[in-house]
Amino acid sequence: NAAALADLQERQRQARLRLEEFQHRLYAAHPELAIARGESSPMGVSQLLALVPDAQTALLEFLVLPDRLYLFVLIRPPDGDASPEMSIHPIDLPESSLTGRIRDFRERITGGDPAVGRPARALFDLLIQPAKEQLRGRNRLVVVPDGVLWDLPFAALQSAPDRVLLEEFTLVI
Repeated sequence: NAAALADLQERQRQARLRLEEFQHRLYAAHPELAIARGESSPMGVSQLLALVPDAQTALLEFLVLPDRLYLFVLIRPPDGDASPEMSIHPIDLPESSLTGRIRDFRERITGGDPAVGRPARALFDLLIQPAKEQLRGRNRLVVVPDGVLWDLPFAALQSAPDRVLLEEFTLVI
């Protein structure tokens, strides 16, 4: 019957609108969910460059895959007028090993383990050290984690004994 079909179609349309509204609110409150689900729109060049407004800033974006991860680094050259430079650093570490290292690091921090410096330095060497040339002379890092890296307290990574990342850079995560 045409009236029943029209009613069902209207109810379906209303349900879809409610679902879209819910997803918009959810992703606004938790943008990492939109990224993890592949629901976010890719950034345009102008939006990306806005994250690296000057030669003092570096953008570090991570991509975690099952068998390795990649570190993408975007910087503006010191002269400011030149085009931005991007470098890619592959890191041979399976996601499962990365997950274990991050879990261990977080447990040591929350447990007040005095040996927390060793994994803090190891994670720095693994994740940040590959970009040391691009980070030279910069004081601000915009970090875009992926996957399990959302659980990593980047500020607590150690670049040297008793020197955490937050002491060297202003961090935006």
